[in-house]
Formats: sequence, C-alpha cells, structure tokens
Amino acid sequence: MKKTLRKGVQSKGGNFQKLSKEQQKVYVLLVERYLTVKQIAQRRKTSLSAVYKIIRKLKNKGIINYLNKGSKINECTFEPPLKRKNAIRLHGLEINARILYKSTAYYEQFNKKAKISIDNNTIRLYKRSIEIYIKESFYSDSVEKAAEKGIIYLQRLLVKLENRLKISLFRHNSDNIHIVKQHYSEINNEIAKDMDRRGNKIRIYCKEDGKLWFTIDNSFNLHEAETLHPKTAKRDMIKLKAFFDDIRDNELVKMSEIISLIKTIKDALKYTSVATKNSTDNINVIIKYLGLDHKISKKDIERFKVDKKPPEYVG
Repeated sequence: MKKTLRKGVQSKGGNFQKLSKEQQKVYVLLVERYLTVKQIAQRRKTSLSAVYKIIRKLKNKGIINYLNKGSKINECTFEPPLKRKNAIRLHGLEINARILYKSTAYYEQFNKKAKISIDNNTIRLYKRSIEIYIKESFYSDSVEKAAEKGIIYLQRLLVKLENRLKISLFRHNSDNIHIVKQHYSEINNEIAKDMDRRGNKIRIYCKEDGKLWFTIDNSFNLHEAETLHPKTAKRDMIKLKAFFDDIRDNELVKMSEIISLIKTIKDALKYTSVATKNSTDNINVIIKYLGLDHKISKKDIERFKVDKKPPEYVG
C-alpha cells in the first residue's frame, strides 16, 4: 500500500509524506473499497466530521482529489500518477448485459429489489438483462490506456455480479455485453479554462443522428473537453487529443502564413521543369520554404524560372 500512496503523492509533484495509521485506513476504505463517508464512519465507529477531517488531510497531501459542495463530499477519486497535466478521464460508463443463465436466486433478488449497489455502482435488474452504471473514473495519459483500465474494472465487477446474483454473463464468442454510454474527457484543457473564465459553453451535436458528441464541462472543477457520443466517444477523443497535443507541442503557424506559402509555391511551380539540371535546386528551395524560413527571396524565385513557358507536365 505504501507504494500506491507514494505514487499518488508524486502525481502532484510533491515529496512523499508519511500517513498516519488512521489516514491509511480511511484511504483504503474510501479509494480501494469504495465506501461512502457514512459507511466509513460506521465501520470505524466514529463521527462523520472525524472522517471528513481525515479526508481533508489526504486532499491537502495530494493523495486524493474530491469535489466539495457545501458540507458534503459528492465525489472522491484516487489521483493517479500522470506524465502530463492534460490527462484523459474515462467516466460515465453505462453497460447493458444480457443474462445468459439465471438461477432461482436471481428471481428472488429481482422480486425483492430490482435495484442494487455494488462497490458504489448502481445495478438495475430486469428479467433478461441488467444495466450497470459505473461511478468510478479511470485516468491515464492516453485514451487507449484509460479504456483498458475501464475494461479491467468492468471485468472484475461482472465477476462480482455473477457470484452475488448467481447468474452467468460470460460465454465464448457471445455478444451480450454492450457499452450504452461512455464519456472521455481531457482534463485541464486550455479551451475549457478559457470558456470557464468567459462564462461561455460549447455544445456540438452530430449531424447524422443529432446526438451531442462534444462539450466543455467543469462540473468537477477539472476543466474538461469532453466527447460523449455513445458510439464514437473514444474515437472522437483520440482525434481531439492528437489535435490538442499537436498545438501544444509545435509552433503555431497562422492560417495567413499557410495560404501565403501555398500561393508562393503555386506561382513558383508554374516555371519549374523537372527536365532541367536545376530541378534538384528547385526542390531544395521548396524544402527550405516549407521549413517556414520567413519570406522566400526574389533570388530564389528567379531560380525557378528556368523556362519561360510552363511545362506540359510535372513529374
């Protein structure tokens, strides 16, 4: 457990701070066993305020991150070690699973209560299927890794459901488990921060089916650029992530500069002949200009004008 706690602190960039035994126990119950504050207080036979006090200390040390509204903690999640601040968060997972086998124990549970909770996740029971609403968030540096964490968590949860409800959900080559809802978001997104400062919102709907596929969200103070189309959320975030990272990692080129570059190359190519001995020099001039060496000189332009007439083709 110490290794996990140490990683959690390192994710905030700070040095490892020793936790007391009480803080370690509350951390395990809160993050690893997904108990609520009330359940922790009952388990430890202490008051709610005492549990809240320990949680605040864990937050101050960078071990956990939670949203505080009034006097209640609505969400508490483990802060994982991340390589860069613009991490990906997978959340809002909703799963529909058709039951392959049901025992009498399942019907007894269904008749008794059609809604149960496991690990703080909501499960709705139906005669032929179950719906799973996962409240956990999965953080990573990439969309693929966040999705992988979500799948691993889901597999463990389905095994728990099978054991508790005495049902069967897995079968080789069976297509009975479907993702109904999934939200991918990039946290600490610069556009989301700017929209929050301006008090503006962004909501973009898909042309094909009219469903919302992109929005700016700050409900958990994470400043998220979020993709949430049921079918394409993962693919959309992969594209957006690559786009945002390209802007961050490379020097910004203005659209006016790109247009000017294209026009200059177009004009220069009118006088280019691949049959001339200067073709190599011509290519080097283009490469030089594609390196964005400011404006192309008149001397370079003259080197293109080998033939007065445009060539019949360019090979």
